[in-house]
Amino acid sequence: MRVGVLFFVTVVTTLLTGGLVSGEAGPDPRIAKLESAMLRALGMTHRPRPRRGATVPRHMLELYGRQEKLRAQPAGQPSDCQFPDVTVPGNIVRNFKGKYHDTVDLSPTACSSQGVTYSVSAVAAEEFVRSAELRVHVPDDPRVWSAAQAYTVSVYRVLRPAEVGSADNLELLQAHVITPFDRDDVKAFNIVSAVQRWQRRGEDNHGLLVSVEAVPAEDGTRLDSCPHFSLTDMELFVISTDMQQCRSRDKRSARAVDSPSGPGNICKRRKLYIRFKDVGWDDWIIAPQGYMAYHCSGECPFPLNEHLNGTNHAVIQTLVNSLTPDSVPPACCAPTKWSSISMLYFDNNGDVVLRQYEDMVVDGCGCR
Repeated sequence: MRVGVLFFVTVVTTLLTGGLVSGEAGPDPRIAKLESAMLRALGMTHRPRPRRGATVPRHMLELYGRQEKLRAQPAGQPSDCQFPDVTVPGNIVRNFKGKYHDTVDLSPTACSSQGVTYSVSAVAAEEFVRSAELRVHVPDDPRVWSAAQAYTVSVYRVLRPAEVGSADNLELLQAHVITPFDRDDVKAFNIVSAVQRWQRRGEDNHGLLVSVEAVPAEDGTRLDSCPHFSLTDMELFVISTDMQQCRSRDKRSARAVDSPSGPGNICKRRKLYIRFKDVGWDDWIIAPQGYMAYHCSGECPFPLNEHLNGTNHAVIQTLVNSLTPDSVPPACCAPTKWSSISMLYFDNNGDVVLRQYEDMVVDGCGCR
């Protein structure tokens, strides 16, 4: 991932300084090639194109805002690929929207039942799914609560595509009793076992069935009928860890400061602001609008002093270069410390993703 992101920063620099973005009329094949390379560095197969007017769930915006607020604090830099405000380890948060389809009621006393399917193909095989919640919005309709004081909401995994409403074709994942205290709230159902299975075997993904039934009165009587309980605003909230991205990351407690001031051509960290609008990505990246990536440039002169943070190899290489310049090139100015950023964006399926991308910001430079 580190090499990919370094390439990403290099390519963006080329786009911004080389006049490829806005200085030429018509599409340039170089732009498409470079954009494809950048998307691969960010773990995407192709450029997302969200539909016009696509909305962003409020809880995803709030989650991103909390991450950025904590990240700005001195000890807020996340570690071990975990967002600072998420208790479950993970560096990717996805909010999936489902496709609804009609189904039959499981029992004559059911108030509502709804089939829903979520495509989790975006969860890569190398990711470890840490948490998966079906978030069901509890209605605030007075008619619902005048008919009964409590309801049981049950979530089932559909085992086979035929006969969705058949009891022997369903696996109960979790059930919750909701009361008037839950009005206008969200109930979360743990369905991590189902999502993990769908990730391993996509052909087993026949969706979910959600059923609502009025809780019987204390004397055991049931309602003859109950109002329709809307189930068309359910979201799947999944937290996962990209193990390939995390395994090579160096732990760091805080961001490094800029290199001490020196001659203008000395190796040090220099400013590089990446604005996504300049590369035409502002339609699918929700936040941030851009970020300070920094870059390293400058000379590694002989002798290397301690401020240049040179390795032993760089010291020897610089010494040899000073004696016989034609035999070996001088040491190179390169990043030595990195930190991550969070990005909120629409993915290729139109779902909203919050992802922590490691090694996106240069925190320190040295001679290598």
